[in-house]
Amino acid sequence: MLQRNNFICKQAESVADCLIVNTAIEHSILGNDSNIVIVAEYIDLLVLLTALAPNSREIFFHKPAKGKQVQQHYSSKSLDYSPCLKEHVLLLHAISGCDTTSSFYGKGKTKLLDLVLQSPTLQEAAATFKQPNANIQEIYSSDVKLILACYSANTY
Repeated sequence: MLQRNNFICKQAESVADCLIVNTAIEHSILGNDSNIVIVAEYIDLLVLLTALAPNSREIFFHKPAKGKQVQQHYSSKSLDYSPCLKEHVLLLHAISGCDTTSSFYGKGKTKLLDLVLQSPTLQEAAATFKQPNANIQEIYSSDVKLILACYSANTY
């Protein structure tokens, strides 16, 4: 029915998050529509959108009301108040909690971002996660440094 009404339909083979965000980005670049909106309940899509959307495009994200939560509106530039945030948002989200991982109690993305911004050592640790040839030990060591910093351990 959707295809008969000129809607483009795609089927995800596994987790749909990347397909949804990449399709929105692709359509914003190739399409003539200036207003692209992703409607979803999960903030993971906004995180992906922030990390992956080109700076030249603005794609909107709508989180509908559910229970006591009010509806929220964002754009791919909503979290783009710091170039460092866009660069590290996926890491911050993975460490501080997302739909598939537990978060550390009381240690949110903002606290971790502030710590990374203030410390060249933590910036280097965060950069490790973006290195395609980083080995498991380097990733583990960097993760430990970031977690210790969250809890104000001076050993990192």
